[in-house]
Amino acid sequence: MDPFVYFPVQRVVVCSMCRHGVLPSSIDVHLRDKDKHNMPQDERTCIFQHIKAIEGLITSRAELNRLVFPLAGSPPAPELQPPRTDGMQCEFKDEHGRLCRFISCHEDQIWKHCREEHGWENKQKGRPKAGTEKQFPWRSGVHCQHFFIRGPGAQFFEV
Repeated sequence: MDPFVYFPVQRVVVCSMCRHGVLPSSIDVHLRDKDKHNMPQDERTCIFQHIKAIEGLITSRAELNRLVFPLAGSPPAPELQPPRTDGMQCEFKDEHGRLCRFISCHEDQIWKHCREEHGWENKQKGRPKAGTEKQFPWRSGVHCQHFFIRGPGAQFFEV
């Protein structure tokens, strides 16, 4: 199955060379890429057959909306890209008192999330007074990783 690693809790496979998740339907294209693997057809077919035989594996983009992420504070997964240290995690809580798990590494995205998902309005206008800092409903400097590059499953999780 090399170069893939199976994550049983998440039910996904990760290319340990590219360090991101790949859906089974994309395995052949991923391994055929001349700039990455350029793997011969017979090897690609063998790897695909091994991966296809994994019971319960997530096989569609739609299923990635239910991807289970590691618990906050879990050690980084060495098979994924090294953790980013510039994550911002939303600090709003849901109706059950659970912390929102949304993390972004882009300030405009965390602003948008807080406004659209939680109805937040920034009531602080202008520059903060000397000796004070602006208060935002997110925590900065969060170490985070993600399984997929884009689309469903590309959400960051804290490590």
